[in-house]
Amino acid sequence: MFGFLFGMRVNQTENRISDSQGHLSNTNTLTYVSSYIPWSGADSLYHRNGLVSMKTMNTLLQQTNQILLGWYSYRHNSKFKPSLKEYNLHTNLLKAVSCVVCPNDFLFLLCTTSCSENNSTHILNHGFMQLLDRQMTEVPMTVVNLGDTTRKEYHQIGNATVTASLRIKHILDNHRENHLSSPSGQMKEVQKVLLLAATLNNGMKRTQT
Repeated sequence: MFGFLFGMRVNQTENRISDSQGHLSNTNTLTYVSSYIPWSGADSLYHRNGLVSMKTMNTLLQQTNQILLGWYSYRHNSKFKPSLKEYNLHTNLLKAVSCVVCPNDFLFLLCTTSCSENNSTHILNHGFMQLLDRQMTEVPMTVVNLGDTTRKEYHQIGNATVTASLRIKHILDNHRENHLSSPSGQMKEVQKVLLLAATLNNGMKRTQT
């Protein structure tokens, strides 16, 4: 799966004045990705030799007024490393968009999935890269719309969105009537499992005696 990434860039300049009245400034460029457009037919955007079709690309870019930031690639069960095809496609895209995007600002987002041998653990690897000195170099990335992603434990209460929709309230009320047996909120399925566990426990005690 491939597609273009869009958003905005912001330059932040930090000025520092030392005790010796020395003036230092540092400018950082922040890139915010806010939308994307998938390539519905990847074969129509680029040829087998990796050359990009300018006509197809311009048609896709005309669908939005946002700034073109780069492109992304998503593939299953593969290593988190740009393939030769992705490298060639990135260099050809750089040539095609050089008139609207600075080569150093054109980003590549790689997303891959993998799993352990017994399929018990599934991993999603993702990261931004840019072409520097003919090498794909990772760019620092921060996810700003997912809250605190550093916590590893499960949350006791989900971060549900508050809504005043009467339709959603009606669905939740029906679900509560079908699956909850008391105002305390204890689920019927939980009661059945607890009853089964108690019955098995009593049966094992009788067998031992």
